[in-house]
Amino acid sequence: MNSVKTSNTFYQKLGARGIADLSSQARDDAYIKFLIKKLLKPGKILDCACGYGRLTIPLAQQGFEIYGIDLSPNLIKAAKDLAKKEHVAIDFKTGNMCKLPYKDNTFGAVICMWSSFNHLLTEKDQLKAISEMLRATVDGGLILIDLPNPKSFTHPKTETGLFIDKDKRLFSDTIAGVENVEYFHDKKSISRLLEKVEGCTNQLNMRNIGKGRTRFVVEIVKNPTGCGTIRELTNFRYPMGP
Repeated sequence: MNSVKTSNTFYQKLGARGIADLSSQARDDAYIKFLIKKLLKPGKILDCACGYGRLTIPLAQQGFEIYGIDLSPNLIKAAKDLAKKEHVAIDFKTGNMCKLPYKDNTFGAVICMWSSFNHLLTEKDQLKAISEMLRATVDGGLILIDLPNPKSFTHPKTETGLFIDKDKRLFSDTIAGVENVEYFHDKKSISRLLEKVEGCTNQLNMRNIGKGRTRFVVEIVKNPTGCGTIRELTNFRYPMGP
């Protein structure tokens, strides 16, 4: 399946209002609280698949120098409108995370939250996206990818949706009346994917983001060029971008 076409169609139909209705203020606040603990000020941060700025704008209001990119022009327009309303200056761009329009070594950190990574429907696209995130981060830079708990793809969700491929990785269902396809990741499949990524250290954890809401969080640190040692992620402090 074409990740770009499928994802763009879904988000064009769902729109900013539809995305907002899937969340809540308490849930958004929990994400912001989690990210504030992980990210540093100063330093440039990129929000991949930023949508209408649900996380980008609050982080900017907290003093972070943050940039946003999303595949859907309608969501980027909504993000720009909301940023203007909230009186924050953010560079929002329309673009594909598999081909980021930024120079090498630009960001101290890249975040990809809210299951956005699951809309990359092939392993090839997922590896491209991670490679692009690594290219765009400085040596020692941090990448955070947030994915659904695998249990969210089991009962009762499987009663309303179905796997559409023989490997049971592509899951089709309806969200707010809009057809949606996501790539189902579990611990085994994520670990297998990360084994193919070079030039970094990574770890996978279950994190509680909000009351009773556990998520998979992939944390990747870009190793310095030529460094053959494993860098410890615990309490790791990434450097600033240029």
